Amino acid sequence: MKKIVPDPPVSYISIISDLPSEDALAQARKMMVLLNQSLEVYLECEPGHRRDAMLENVSLLSQLASALVKHAEGKGVQP
Repeated sequence: MKKIVPDPPVSYISIISDLPSEDALAQARKMMVLLNQSLEVYLECEPGHRRDAMLENVSLLSQLASALVKHAEGKGVQP
């Protein structure tokens, strides 16, 4: 029987285990600022390679920010 819902994407980003949670959250905040800036550039760009690159940037930054926050949560810190 065919699956109706596809498997969620697998994250290939991992964070070093000894990174302190405060540092992880500080880096996640930086990633979110860059994410916002990248989205602003994406929205201003005409369709084409630059816009496509900005969208890829947004995807990678969101995965990295998410991994950093999950790392901090795993150490018992609430963001």
